[in-house]
Amino acid sequence: MLKGKSMKKWPEDGDWVYYGDLMDPLKKALDFAYKLVRKNQGKDIPYDGYNTPSTAATTPNPEALLKEKWMKISSEQGEEPIDLILGIAFRLGHEQGYRAREVEQKGLHRLKRLKKEKNEGNP
Repeated sequence: MLKGKSMKKWPEDGDWVYYGDLMDPLKKALDFAYKLVRKNQGKDIPYDGYNTPSTAATTPNPEALLKEKWMKISSEQGEEPIDLILGIAFRLGHEQGYRAREVEQKGLHRLKRLKKEKNEGNP
């Protein structure tokens, strides 16, 4: 496997990384590789993808984030629509990881239960 020469290392203590430190390199890569120009100024951006329930208490759902009203508020805070879209992608990845872990945990609990049942049935 190739090693990245300039790739950042995750904190060794398992701590979280600041969100901007995750997203800024992605935005730089997009800016390097593409000419991104905002189309359809002043309009909602359609979204028909998945919701992000694990962050629902702290963040509006993706459809709401891409409404022009929210994008206007975000732009006053220095965020562009690409920031919102990348944020949605980040939260979708988080949700997918959460779900994968849940499936893994359910499988482990089931295996433990089956093993216990087997051991109890065979003295």
